[in-house]
Amino acid sequence: MLKTWCIYKKELKSYFISPIAYVVTGAFLLLSGLIFNALIQYRLAYMAPAYGNMGVYLLFIVPFLTMRLLAEEKRRQTISLLFTSPVSNTAIVVGKFLACYTFVTLMLCITLIYPYILSQFGDLDMGPVKSGFIGLVLLAGCYVGIGLFASSLVADTMIAGVLGVGLIVMLYLMEMAKGWVGDKASVIVEYISIYRPQQDLLQGLLNSKDIFFYVSFMVLTIFASIRMLEANRWR
Repeated sequence: MLKTWCIYKKELKSYFISPIAYVVTGAFLLLSGLIFNALIQYRLAYMAPAYGNMGVYLLFIVPFLTMRLLAEEKRRQTISLLFTSPVSNTAIVVGKFLACYTFVTLMLCITLIYPYILSQFGDLDMGPVKSGFIGLVLLAGCYVGIGLFASSLVADTMIAGVLGVGLIVMLYLMEMAKGWVGDKASVIVEYISIYRPQQDLLQGLLNSKDIFFYVSFMVLTIFASIRMLEANRWR
């Protein structure tokens, strides 16, 4: 745990001194602010449209926060120093995942000011607000896991970012395409889709099954990243 904590602190600190992280955060807040402004314009006293659109924005934004996590280490050849240090692959991957996930969660927490402002103009049902925000944070964790896995596959940060976006878009298109396939295939697609639980969460339906699904998906991507790192160790 101590080694994971050291990796976590180092990576989290790097985000707060990285100009890219601030540019990405600024772009996300600008886009989410535009959606919130539309809610005000149309006098909509619920956050579901905003959270739905934020999930799409994160699709493109998160991979550019994860792209350097492992790819940059390989590009600079510093990965060999990690391999020769008394730090396990699990500590490296988990520490980097948690650091990026913390930064993304903090970025999302800034948007909590939006439902507070809406509540000043009228009655706001806080159930869907709370579950929708929790769903957005969990979805972001899945994005971080996918982006981390993409970063473990290549040694170029930009390729890692584009690959991360591509993998998430594939999952998004899979969800959209479930109506075009047969009944059996659509059931499988719906079961593995990371977007399916969002519909319930945006409506205020928070259940342990959806939380377990998202946590399991994050664990799966972390495990896949660890395996890829182990493969790189023996090359």
